[in-house]
Amino acid sequence: MKTVKLIANFGFSEYKNFGLFLIRVCIGIVFILHGYPKMFGGTMEWAALGATGMSSIGVGFFLPFWGFMAAFAEFVGGICLVIGIFSRPAALLIFVTMVFAALFHITSGKGSADEAIQLGVIVSALFISGPGKYSLDHLFFSKLS
Repeated sequence: MKTVKLIANFGFSEYKNFGLFLIRVCIGIVFILHGYPKMFGGTMEWAALGATGMSSIGVGFFLPFWGFMAAFAEFVGGICLVIGIFSRPAALLIFVTMVFAALFHITSGKGSADEAIQLGVIVSALFISGPGKYSLDHLFFSKLS
């Protein structure tokens, strides 16, 4: 019976949590580095970012707010992914940001939407799977579920 289980899982099921940890930390670092200049760029940066993101759906109001939210999602969301706290809400915020980034690239014809789509798929998988047991979420919130 043990042989059947080993073959079915290819012997890797015990490493699932390490895989989630590795993906979560690496993608978190990517978003921290990508979001840092946006987060600390100030209101002019946020307005430009908001205009870029919201132009794909025709929204022209509260642009600094939308830009700040995108920067916040990337930078603070990245930090949350790295340390593994509030991982699902962070992944959701980053996913929404990646949807708008992909929409911008598709509707404007500027650049490629590939990276935004790929990163969106990765964070959506983290949202679905959760952060794994090597996270502060697991430490603090596993008893609640």
